[in-house]
Amino acid sequence: MNASIKSGDVTRSTTAILVTNIINPEKLYAPKVAAELMDMSVSWLAKARLRGDGPRYVKFGRSVKYQGLDLIEYRKSKKRHSTSEPH
Repeated sequence: MNASIKSGDVTRSTTAILVTNIINPEKLYAPKVAAELMDMSVSWLAKARLRGDGPRYVKFGRSVKYQGLDLIEYRKSKKRHSTSEPH
């Protein structure tokens, strides 16, 4: 989606990226997109992969992808009812 921003006499065209938090369970997402969908940083996802406590991921050679279903399951696993619940 292209949008024009008018600032005084200067008009510049920008490309707006529409991000929704609707995750397709079948789709594979690059770390940058997965981080946006999960409201996390790409760095956090990389560190979580090393620690083994983040969302499950798929590796194709050196390429890392996150399946939508794994992002959904990870998000659900982090829900808590009380601050006294164990992590």
